[in-house]
Amino acid sequence: MIVSTALTQQLERAEQRLGIFFRLGITPVQRLWAGVGLVAISDADDGDVTYRGFGELMNVPAVTQLVNGVADRVDFIISGVSRVAMETAAIESDLVKGATVDLGLGFFDQQLAFAGMIWLYQGEADVLTTSLDASSGSTTRSIKLSVGSAMTGRRRSRQTVFSDFDQQSSSPGDRICERIRRYSQGVNIEWPRY
Repeated sequence: MIVSTALTQQLERAEQRLGIFFRLGITPVQRLWAGVGLVAISDADDGDVTYRGFGELMNVPAVTQLVNGVADRVDFIISGVSRVAMETAAIESDLVKGATVDLGLGFFDQQLAFAGMIWLYQGEADVLTTSLDASSGSTTRSIKLSVGSAMTGRRRSRQTVFSDFDQQSSSPGDRICERIRRYSQGVNIEWPRY
């Protein structure tokens, strides 16, 4: 990770002015930040881009990086959206599946000018759902985006051992695995840990 001089100076300060930035890699790319107004950023990957404020973010999900553990899944929820936004999300939910989701921490200087960004989490969008809550007398519309890490998908091939039966089902007549049963007697198979 390359950290700019302005960001290094900002990190050395005792008082931090932070913003949470969210990027959804669909067409067009959706860029939001937990604040009010627009924030212009010059990004090495995207060039000059603008993040749109979506107000105060009440609840940021805990995100972790996978290190010899269970694959992580987080849910991003935006409440109080308009009826049009909710209908659009319901119609276009298929466009979101598989898109990259980035979550970053942005830093502002004393004059609230953008100083730099550290990207903390990258995941893959999975399911976009909408909900309507009318229990408290007023109607609250919410959009929920479920995001998983690269390890939560089922694209990886399952772990297996070679057997003559498996080899014959994929390549009939192939004799390369016919003696495997003799080699594996009395051996415990240990799966690698990722």
